[in-house]
Amino acid sequence: MSELLTAAQMRAIEQAAIESGEVTGLGLMERAGQGVVEAIFEEWPELDTPKMAHGTGLRAKAARWRLRRVAETPRFGVLCGPGNTGGDGFVIAKLLADRGLKVEVFFLGPPSKQPPDARKCAVLWYKKFKQLHAIRPLGRRDMRLAETKFDVFVDAVFGTGLDRPLPEEVVELFNNIRYERNWQTNRLVAVDILS
Repeated sequence: MSELLTAAQMRAIEQAAIESGEVTGLGLMERAGQGVVEAIFEEWPELDTPKMAHGTGLRAKAARWRLRRVAETPRFGVLCGPGNTGGDGFVIAKLLADRGLKVEVFFLGPPSKQPPDARKCAVLWYKKFKQLHAIRPLGRRDMRLAETKFDVFVDAVFGTGLDRPLPEEVVELFNNIRYERNWQTNRLVAVDILS
């Protein structure tokens, strides 16, 4: 059985690992992002990448069989926040896009206010893919959520470090998503905890 840790215990473990030189903050984000992507495809293998469908081996045949069950390339909406959990989200978005999947990133920014490692992840995403949607201010319907059908939303807005009520624009974002798309038709993955 796995041991459950509090947010404070997890932060202490991460900080100790960074201070020991065992890993960097950026390395932790990359590991977290890879773990989330692996968990997504473990839970929903039919969403796996079209790139895997090439070749003649058993793995390629299984990927082609899964692709026949999916009408088009799966779409991921990755919601990134201003902290380190948002950095995890940018890593996840990059890993998904590198697999040939369609990814759109919605960001509660700006990157200049992010912690350094999370900012690096945001900049790397933007330099490579040139795509980043700002989470819109209050009172405006976000048509990007209505016009695009996302198969999966990844919630990397806030993690276990949040110690205040959710900002109004984040509440509005989630209300927009619920309004535009029935959550039951989309899968939802949370990094750390649901925002």
